Amino acid sequence: MAVKRNRPRASKAPKATDAPAGGFVPLRSLRPVPQSTDAILAEIRRIYFETTARTIDGDLQHAVALLKALPDEDTRERATVYMEGLADMRKEFKR
Repeated sequence: MAVKRNRPRASKAPKATDAPAGGFVPLRSLRPVPQSTDAILAEIRRIYFETTARTIDGDLQHAVALLKALPDEDTRERATVYMEGLADMRKEFKR
């Protein structure tokens, strides 16, 4: 009978999904916030169309930060469609 030797396993590299959602900061969010409301809305729209299952948590956090930078409720209402879409995508991707 052969004796098995305990060999150390190769360490498993951490996956992006292993990190807590609150600890991830996308590099795009470190850029200065666009100053004009149209630029902020365009950035939220871009995030909506470019998000993937892998990046949804960071993209949603970035979009919320941009939403907070909008000056009033009227302009925030213009971003509602994209924000609700991001929230729906996150629910779908988490299944």
